Amino acid sequence: MSPGHYRLPQSLLWRLQLALPGLVFLSLLLVASSVPAAVPRTISLQGVVTDRTTGAPLNRTEQLTFVLYDTSSTSAGIILWHETQTITFVAGSYHVILGTDTANPLSEALFVSSQIELGITIGTDAELQPRLHLHSVPFAFKAITSENVTGDITPRSVTIQNDQNVVIPVIDSAGRWIGDPAGLQGPAGPQGAPGPQGPGLTGATGPAGPAGPQGLTGATGPAGPAGPPGSTTGLNLTPQNSAVGIGALSSNTPGSVNTAVGVSALANNTGSENTAVGNAALANNTGSENTALGVSALFSNTIGSENTALGVSALFSNTIGSNNTALGHSALNSITGGFQNTALGIGALVNITTGNNNTALGSFALNSITSGGDNIAIGNVAGTALINGSNNIYLGNPGQAGDSGVIRIGTPGTHTDTFIPGNLHATLFVPSDARLKTNITPLTHVLEKLEQLRGVSFEWNEAAASLTGHTPGQRDIGVIAQEIDAIFPELVTTWGTEGYKAVAYEKLTSVLIAAAKELKAATDAQQQHIVALEARLAALERAAEIPQTSGRLSFMSLSAGWPLFGGLLLAGWTLGWPWWARRRRS
Repeated sequence: MSPGHYRLPQSLLWRLQLALPGLVFLSLLLVASSVPAAVPRTISLQGVVTDRTTGAPLNRTEQLTFVLYDTSSTSAGIILWHETQTITFVAGSYHVILGTDTANPLSEALFVSSQIELGITIGTDAELQPRLHLHSVPFAFKAITSENVTGDITPRSVTIQNDQNVVIPVIDSAGRWIGDPAGLQGPAGPQGAPGPQGPGLTGATGPAGPAGPQGLTGATGPAGPAGPPGSTTGLNLTPQNSAVGIGALSSNTPGSVNTAVGVSALANNTGSENTAVGNAALANNTGSENTALGVSALFSNTIGSENTALGVSALFSNTIGSNNTALGHSALNSITGGFQNTALGIGALVNITTGNNNTALGSFALNSITSGGDNIAIGNVAGTALINGSNNIYLGNPGQAGDSGVIRIGTPGTHTDTFIPGNLHATLFVPSDARLKTNITPLTHVLEKLEQLRGVSFEWNEAAASLTGHTPGQRDIGVIAQEIDAIFPELVTTWGTEGYKAVAYEKLTSVLIAAAKELKAATDAQQQHIVALEARLAALERAAEIPQTSGRLSFMSLSAGWPLFGGLLLAGWTLGWPWWARRRRS
């Protein structure tokens, strides 16, 4: 866990960034200064809180309780002071000032011990662990100076504290001594005028007078012996390095052409051509050509090279990984040895440790993946559900935990239409599992409906050029959406501000399947009817004892063949027409 971050075991993950430079308090009874000024007696605290489940910044109001403990005599600590405030989190951020309530102030007596800890409780949860140990800050250094005053002071009054911790006033606001007068001794008075020469012997020689004016400079003396070699600890002896800030490049040894700005930036560096801006940025670096901008950015980097980190704790845990780019608070925070990863956005790729060639653009994009490579996620919380898959592409889609080699575009239920100008070359599989469907009914009377539709050839016009990407005058074939909408509305959708209609051509396959089945059923019925007619005709032939040739009726062999053929045809028509008419109506 990075410095300044704490985790709750409950449903929410609280991340508190305690800004120590903003933590100010007064712990002494007397402050001395050449210019009287009010010293703040408050504690400033700020942080960021995110939801543990989704990683999204918190946006709501909670009650926070702050407690000061003295742990000098017991590890559990003695409660010195406590305060409860209602805090509203905006995009996860909050800022609170402790001690502003005049009825519950932060007094000097609270900070007598050097073992003071601050405990924080959020809502009804348990107190966050570990507690925050309070250290000295700018106003505290000013107070330390007042413990050993050697110059002029301008207090309003002066008090002392005895061995029993009793505060005793000694000088009031008017400058009068009001303390114990016993043992007081005033300053020596001015020197009196010398008296007249007395009688008697000459007195002893008086003290020497003041020294005379400086004489001329003498000749240069011989050179003295060389002194012992000095210590090089904490010094940057390599040229072409630039350091601004306490401890910046303090232990750099062979590295060169480095730039460090900030407390302890590149403090233990041995590499070259690195740039670090921010407290503890690249603090433990041995690699080269790294750029870190932000508190604790690339904090753990050792031999990794050519990394770029911009943001608090960006690439914080990276040690040997190279060619990584992280822009955003905690981006690529947990990676240790991955290569060629790019994260842009707060919390992007925050939990990945060893993956390579991943790209995440957007707040918390790919924030749950721990290992895996060649993934691309674009958009806020894109790919957040992926855990350890590879070769996935997400555009505004959270994905699924076990995805591998999957492309997901858009958010289900939010993005309902997709427009791609030009030709699309793809193998499409449309979800059609029976387990996903209800109220399944077969299509009926499809042939009659198809008779009302037209298959047409046409040319695309000027309006289609900007809307669909087709070239004006380009020949094409298809159907008319308005005609389809009147018969099969399920195959048509409306899009655009002008209400243009589009057809799901692939769904026409279902219509054609149903039509083919209806046509086959009609053909089968006709065939059965023909068989029946042939049977009746054979019966009539036998009844009339008409000669047959090769099992077939030969009308040409009959002297009265044509009249008989006409009668049979009329009988067949009379018997068959009622059945066919009923079939057509059904």
